[in-house]
Amino acid sequence: MALSKGDFAKRVESLSDEVVKAEVLDVLRSMYPNTTIPEPDAFYFPRWQSDSLYRGSYSNWPSGFLRGHHTNLRATVQQTLWFGGEATSFKYFGRSKSRNPESDFIFPRA
Repeated sequence: MALSKGDFAKRVESLSDEVVKAEVLDVLRSMYPNTTIPEPDAFYFPRWQSDSLYRGSYSNWPSGFLRGHHTNLRATVQQTLWFGGEATSFKYFGRSKSRNPESDFIFPRA
């Protein structure tokens, strides 16, 4: 898994999958010159910036984003709709975690 942001992410998104894959393999091969880095069996490159549902990467708050904004994002709606995932976690913000407090509330552990 690799992440990019800003102008670099916009540049990479404009490239074909084959060119992106070649760049990733070039980086890996330069990082590990004494190791054979094979071609991947499969390659998937989502284009987060150009996807109208995302318009960029997950959990990448701009400067000036306040803790209160984060609290509002994770607020429940009339105790019927909960928001969960790494974007709503203070402790695990910006990275994946298999469970969070919201999922524990909705699906209690046995």
